[in-house]
Amino acid sequence: MKRLYEVNLSHDSITPYQAKISDLRHLIREEEIDEIVSKKFPLEKCGEMEELLKIKGTRSLLEGFNQIDCIKFDIIASLDSIRLAGFSESQMVLEFSPDRNIPGDRELLAEGIYSFTYDFLEYNFSMGKFSNYCLENQHLDLLEYNTNKLLREVSNKTNQYRILKADNDNYFIRAHTSTRYKNYDNHLAIYLALYSVNIYAKRQRTTFRMNKAYITDSDLYIFIEQENPFLIKQVGYVYFGIMIKNNELADGALTIDFRFRVHSDEGMKFSVLQEQVLSISHAVTVSNISNKLENLNRFADLRNNALNLINVIKKSPYLSEDNLYDIFKKIIYSKTAFSKETKERVKEIKETLNNTYTIINLFDRLGEITTDIEERLHLERIYDNALKNHAKGNK
Repeated sequence: MKRLYEVNLSHDSITPYQAKISDLRHLIREEEIDEIVSKKFPLEKCGEMEELLKIKGTRSLLEGFNQIDCIKFDIIASLDSIRLAGFSESQMVLEFSPDRNIPGDRELLAEGIYSFTYDFLEYNFSMGKFSNYCLENQHLDLLEYNTNKLLREVSNKTNQYRILKADNDNYFIRAHTSTRYKNYDNHLAIYLALYSVNIYAKRQRTTFRMNKAYITDSDLYIFIEQENPFLIKQVGYVYFGIMIKNNELADGALTIDFRFRVHSDEGMKFSVLQEQVLSISHAVTVSNISNKLENLNRFADLRNNALNLINVIKKSPYLSEDNLYDIFKKIIYSKTAFSKETKERVKEIKETLNNTYTIINLFDRLGEITTDIEERLHLERIYDNALKNHAKGNK
């Protein structure tokens, strides 16, 4: 989904320069949860403040994040303190009563973005499909009348609203959440991720490098790899690392997944997304995060498991017909993971497939079918499943 603000940092645009430990201080804001995080995970545990992080490319990451770090704040409001003021294209424009969190403690007009209108009306009044019908058929008066009537009458329901302030002083409502929701926003996700990876790197006397990153006003994807790859003869160079992902929306979480990338001697490449190392939902308290971050210590074990899979590729470089069928089935018949255009490209590859295609050949070709980050991650999980099935069949 297209976001209001986004920055895409590719391998070529990332400099090798490391941020200092002290640079992470700028990620801590004047919010209660930020203060709790900084006390629970103090930078002093990372090392001296002028010391460089053990992750190359982090200066580019922080610079990229600063480009799209828009103003965000939350309003906690009961339904009867909100009025539907109108519509902008297919989104509601809501008027909030004066609130201490609103700049100037005044009324605020804010336009819904992303899936806010449907989610809000479905969650509060089971009117999601009804709203779609009204918006598609221009029955705006009907939708406005019914919504405002319900807003006045359902007065005992309170939600938390995430507001984004654009450069032109317009305000947008990104989502509504439960008041239990903890704002582990992208700045805290970056802080916690770099903090924990740096401590692990120092403990293991290794260095990581950032390979790429995608940052938006709502999402975060950071790909970090160990700097020195393994050379596996007849396969190529293998880079082991992690993917850090955060989604600020209501059902999102901060997750870290183990990942490896293969670069063959012939210039072919593919990546495999494997086991989830940790997951921190936005309902988790700060006090419960510590044990989850300790799961990074599993990195060495996960790397050894991945090496076993890669050695199977070396010994048996071709997939069985059943395994090939399963890969194409998961892509072509997926209901939501892949677009129609992506599926058509996969069908073309399937038609030209022959028995000279090795695993590396196939995964390299499939990697060309899409540039969408979520589709690519789905592909990487499919590769992981295929390799594990291949390993079982070659015991």
